[in-house]
Amino acid sequence: MLLYSVLFAVVTVVCSEPRVWSPVFPNVSFIFRDNYDELGWRLTKPDFLQLRGGDQPVVAFFMRKATDDHTSRSDPYPFYSVNCTDCQVNVAYSFDGGWTWERDSTFLKLPPLNSSMQYGWRGRAGARVVLQEHGSVPVLHLFIPVTTESRSGLYHFSSNESLPDTRNVAINQIHSLPQELEPNGLGSPPHSPIVVNKDKRLLVALHKVTRRESSSVGESNTFVLYSDDLGCSWEMAEPQLVVPSPLGGGGACEPTVIELMNGTIWMLIRNQNPVLYQSFSYNRGTTWTPPTASPFISNNSPAIFIRLSARKPGILLVWNNGFNVNEVYHHAEYGIARQVIHAAVSYDEGKTWSGFRELYRDPHMAEPYIYGDHGSAYPEGEELVNGTIILSTGQGAFRQVVLLFDPEWLLEKVQYTKMDDVINLNDTWDYQGNYFTTLDTTGLDVIIDPTNASCSRDLKVIRMQESKDLDHPPCLVYNFLGAKKGSLALFFYPTSNETSVQVSLMDFFTLPADVEVESMATFALTITSDPAAKKDGHTIYITATEYHYVEFDWDMHAGVCNVSADDNVKETLLMRPESEDFTQQPSYLRFRLLSGMLYLRSIEAEVA
Repeated sequence: MLLYSVLFAVVTVVCSEPRVWSPVFPNVSFIFRDNYDELGWRLTKPDFLQLRGGDQPVVAFFMRKATDDHTSRSDPYPFYSVNCTDCQVNVAYSFDGGWTWERDSTFLKLPPLNSSMQYGWRGRAGARVVLQEHGSVPVLHLFIPVTTESRSGLYHFSSNESLPDTRNVAINQIHSLPQELEPNGLGSPPHSPIVVNKDKRLLVALHKVTRRESSSVGESNTFVLYSDDLGCSWEMAEPQLVVPSPLGGGGACEPTVIELMNGTIWMLIRNQNPVLYQSFSYNRGTTWTPPTASPFISNNSPAIFIRLSARKPGILLVWNNGFNVNEVYHHAEYGIARQVIHAAVSYDEGKTWSGFRELYRDPHMAEPYIYGDHGSAYPEGEELVNGTIILSTGQGAFRQVVLLFDPEWLLEKVQYTKMDDVINLNDTWDYQGNYFTTLDTTGLDVIIDPTNASCSRDLKVIRMQESKDLDHPPCLVYNFLGAKKGSLALFFYPTSNETSVQVSLMDFFTLPADVEVESMATFALTITSDPAAKKDGHTIYITATEYHYVEFDWDMHAGVCNVSADDNVKETLLMRPESEDFTQQPSYLRFRLLSGMLYLRSIEAEVA
């Protein structure tokens, strides 16, 4: 209760109306978007802390320039682009589970910096916060990034009885000087500082630049700092961690960590390979295993773990489950499949996972490709007392959002999409139930079904027509419930004997126009209505000018997928050999028209 009293002492209550945007996906509600200008949060992404016990609020911590009136939207990175010598950490409070927020107030005025330094990191990183229980006095730890033109560092602030002038006073009256952690060459601030071993140890996972980018392990090492005295002194864990980086680039960077129920600490590491790498500590973070490939696909983007405990113990993983192959969309450093961010949940400490669902799409993904950090990445989140998740994510101008969702949504078993729900295939924001991505494609539109089928009267279909634009083929990418065992059913109508379509079940997001990525499909099949087409183990034939129900039933444990058309088994597909190394589980359909025309009526997924 002491911490709550301390925090509440600096609040001026200014209630606001609910700001709820229509979700892109069911059960995901956007509270703020477009850089949070309504509360001034547009300067840096907030981090969240749910105070425990009774009706205590969730608190958002974020940084801003003390003299900024927060009214200008002309500069996409107003915090990073100025020499911020008068920065401060502000807080905002929500007493209704994150739906409405009181006007923010000053939490901590940061000490002035010299003219060559500034607070913040590239306009996207602000204060990181973690609460550590310590007898009757909880300790609040703040980690603040500091940057120069060529380097970055980290300051640590804490409020506890070991520091003068901080007991029983408002946090904004802290007088202690910051403790600087690894000031030379630190790559970015921590994504998930944690306390381990029943709150006795404070642990921070970081990375720093140590070599040239062209090195075989990239330019960065990941390392861990830990403190057993409430952050007053720090030790570095052994060893520093590196990851193979065949194309050069950042190397092992931007890790996230979580303590498992058995005391093991699990780390996932961003790198330039197609998957996140992982390392483990079996002694509270003192030493770490050499990094190895994890099962989670992600191309050079960070992930975060969030511990679940409100309903039952679990782990939530939020990350960019995507990969681009075509050089138009993939760059060794920045063209990195950050168009969509995903979530999966585990209730057996990471042994099995459910969900793999899209949470948020970059609302500007249809704009011309740009070099540099942008997209849906860099999440920060917290579980609330009611079991829902509050998450801030997004990077780049007017891409940042705060959203709420229930992790139980990731456990659903059935997903059905009929085309009557689809209003505009290319609209990212303003309707529910659209799991499609059609970016950079041609030959697609939504029409009233023109067939005479009685079951299709006045119903909508997606029409796919052959396109002469080979760089922008007619293709749908559809996200469904990810599972090791499940089924996906398509109901569609080939309009002639010249219709052929390529169906690929993927375990990661791909841009529709990136045809080369189909070589990485978990299962792949060509469906054709051409009687003269070659029949082999990867092609099935169906008749033209009538609707067909084509179902894919896969079992990753057996490594097979049975394909049936109108309840008749046609083919058994084998999982691609390399899938056994790191495949997650199918969660995406690529449906690409090769020739002719068809009408797609519905898609249904069911998982075991």
